[in-house]
Amino acid sequence: MKNSLTLIPLIVCFSLLSGYNFMSAQWTAAPASAPSNNTATPINVGTTTQAKNGNLMANIMAAATSTRSPEYCDELGNNCWDPSTGAPGGGGGIGYNQTWQVVNRSQGVWYQNTTDQPIMVFHKNIWDGTIIDVGVSTTSFVTMNYQDFDSDLDNGSTLIVPVGHYYRFGTYTHPTHGHYLVRELRAP
Repeated sequence: MKNSLTLIPLIVCFSLLSGYNFMSAQWTAAPASAPSNNTATPINVGTTTQAKNGNLMANIMAAATSTRSPEYCDELGNNCWDPSTGAPGGGGGIGYNQTWQVVNRSQGVWYQNTTDQPIMVFHKNIWDGTIIDVGVSTTSFVTMNYQDFDSDLDNGSTLIVPVGHYYRFGTYTHPTHGHYLVRELRAP
């Protein structure tokens, strides 16, 4: 029993000294990436730029100043696009690298959007009611606009013509009356 009583203070003392040793230990980083310097350094909080070849997944990804990439993809890594080529889907959308241009358009003549992005067409008419047809071809189209037939008012309208589609101006009441001003928002 006497031996047991002597051991208890020694065990307590040893436990306290061992615990103090662990609590006062300082962390030292590994001298090289493990094992044998054959793996990349893990992503860290340092200020040095780091490269990662594989995917990086997070529930929320936020950037304090900016994000950059030579290409952006959907959540599955598909449907990628290069931001230097414009907006997703190819060529950019309405207004991307486009300016308003004065164009001459004749009534009853079909015009095709041959650019690589949708264009916006504005027209102003006078006299009789102007109609505008838009379609995938000159035989498959819909009438998009009926201007009122009040000849004392100038009327205008704006429409979007998709890539490869056609449009034309017409009038119901007079073969030469109709639009007198046309602008297109398109690439120069």
